[in-house]
Amino acid sequence: MQYTVQVTDPVSGVLPLMSAGTATTLAFNTTTAACPYGTVNCNNPRKWNFQVRASSSGGTSAFTGAVSGTPRLGYNRDLVATIWGQASLGCTTCHNAAHTTNPLKLDGSQGGGPACTTNADCTYKSRHVPD
Repeated sequence: MQYTVQVTDPVSGVLPLMSAGTATTLAFNTTTAACPYGTVNCNNPRKWNFQVRASSSGGTSAFTGAVSGTPRLGYNRDLVATIWGQASLGCTTCHNAAHTTNPLKLDGSQGGGPACTTNADCTYKSRHVPD
């Protein structure tokens, strides 16, 4: 049994089909922000739709009904660093890549410190927003 996944991105629309092979899971990284700070209300984040079809020597099924979900928020992709960069807070004045002795980088440049790697989206530190 082989599985094919169709993903509908809330901004880009239907994406090219993805093969999951025989696996029942698929790692999917999106470049579209789920809840970009300042433009989308995070109480109602963007949702992606997922559909699956199966293929075997007997033929190919139709796609399943769509199931929607929201990926984990990404620190850089969802513009979380802009919260700390607001002039009223001034946090990124000291917490940035230029200050090598300060381990907490709030500007999204985390250079191998505790939050993420340089220019990574740090999604594993983010909270999943369930449907």
